[in-house]
Amino acid sequence: HGGECTLRCLPGYKPTSNFTCRSGEYVLPSCMPQVCPEPLVTGGGFDGTCANHKNVYGTVCLVFCAPGWMLVNVSEGRFQGTRYSLCEVFNVSFAEPEMPPLFLHMPHCKRRICPYLVLSDPRGKVVNREQVPYLGTKQKVECES
Repeated sequence: HGGECTLRCLPGYKPTSNFTCRSGEYVLPSCMPQVCPEPLVTGGGFDGTCANHKNVYGTVCLVFCAPGWMLVNVSEGRFQGTRYSLCEVFNVSFAEPEMPPLFLHMPHCKRRICPYLVLSDPRGKVVNREQVPYLGTKQKVECES
């Protein structure tokens, strides 16, 4: 009576409690999915598709980019070539029990670059040419008299 045994869960899951003997019978725990930490998506974020699932193991989320940023799709993994990310355990076949999941193979956002300004008037000159012309930046132009 009162004895306990530890339940071990598969990677991506954690036990709700231990096996506990009460009144001659064991109280049976279960394994529940773990939560992925919210990843930082510079220039964007998740579009809310995974909000209802609370980012638990196995959740698929759609990444969006803010205006002025462009999406770079996932380059490897199950969702290669898409804007989706999966809350998963790295190398799950060889992972330790209860290893926590992460959003792996994340698409990301990169700033849009405008073409360099080309002036048709030979008396005009772009002053800050060395600055990368990201969308939304200003180009300074001077005219020779």
